[in-house]
Amino acid sequence: MKRKIKGKGKAQKMPQKMTEKQAKNQSKKHIFNGYLIVLTAILLLVFLAGIYLMSAENDSAAESQSWFNASVVVNYSAGKTMSECLAQIGISENLVYIYSDTCVYSQRNTPWIREINPEKGVRMINIENAEQLIKFMNCMPKFELEGTPTYICIPNSKVHVGSFDSKSELMLFAENCR
Repeated sequence: MKRKIKGKGKAQKMPQKMTEKQAKNQSKKHIFNGYLIVLTAILLLVFLAGIYLMSAENDSAAESQSWFNASVVVNYSAGKTMSECLAQIGISENLVYIYSDTCVYSQRNTPWIREINPEKGVRMINIENAEQLIKFMNCMPKFELEGTPTYICIPNSKVHVGSFDSKSELMLFAENCR
């Protein structure tokens, strides 16, 4: 039996009674949709729990890091000149090279520094060595580390942040650091 929908001009089938098989299929679809909703909720909870645990680990790592830093931070420069402060922490070189093993620019310049180190006297400080970096930074209270690699000429207080384009440029900077 067909009936006309007003204003459309098309015929629409009247809904028929469901057979038992169709009712079972419909019921299975509802159950499947329910399982899908429950599974989605579980996955969402697992994801949120993972984020929470990661942030808790980061918080505890930050707390332990700040505890570590607090135990290392000693004002070496109190009542001393910068030279005396640096000598106290074992830095006698004229040129300090601050680098990171993961920085591509540091990776490019580090071999050059290693070549000139014996003849020019360069102190290499890896930023992953927090204790050494903090001790150095305490001796240089007005210096702010902006990035890696960073070259600091102690005698004339010149600072070069970033990679040198060539070994000869680096050598020139080191030569002028006396």
